[in-house]
Amino acid sequence: MLELVSFDELKLKLGGRGGLSGTVLADNPRLEIIVESVYAAIESYIRRILEQGAYTKTYYPQEFGQGRYNTVDLSSYLHQHTSSYLRYPVTIGIPALPIVSIASVEDGDANELRYKEKRYGVLVESQSADKIVVDYTGGYLQAEIPSAIKRAALYQIQSEWLRRDHPDADYQSVEGGSITRPEFGLLEEIKRLLNPFRHPFSLGV
Repeated sequence: MLELVSFDELKLKLGGRGGLSGTVLADNPRLEIIVESVYAAIESYIRRILEQGAYTKTYYPQEFGQGRYNTVDLSSYLHQHTSSYLRYPVTIGIPALPIVSIASVEDGDANELRYKEKRYGVLVESQSADKIVVDYTGGYLQAEIPSAIKRAALYQIQSEWLRRDHPDADYQSVEGGSITRPEFGLLEEIKRLLNPFRHPFSLGV
């Protein structure tokens, strides 16, 4: 897991609002849980894997267009789809971006498939594979994390830390009535910061 916000920065922002201790995040278990939760929420929202690494992604083209996956660039949908095989060029999204390198694109029998690298994945050229396996390296190194993603993580962590004793939606009595406290979730402002980084395909990462 990448460090979207350093512990020193968290201490600076939160130290006076809950008494953080120690020299590393692990010294503060409650905050550590929030940090991990926010990281997962950001990856889920932008539909991407953030940390750079070597990954394998397996696709079953016969399931494209049947609701299970939405990983196809519809601009290359040429209407030759059959119930069992893919027989046309199609751009397949991969979740760890940016792409660093593509090691191989093969069918289920380990035969190499022709492809072209695209910004969000690979364009697999005309073939009839019922299974496509993509081995690739992608994602950010620590020094490459966009500042907007870091800022989004910091704001969300700060919000959840301040509400750490009230994680669920509830009613709070105030003078003259009550107010509703919403459940934890990415704030709308955080979503606006993250929207430019959302994967155009729904990958379910």
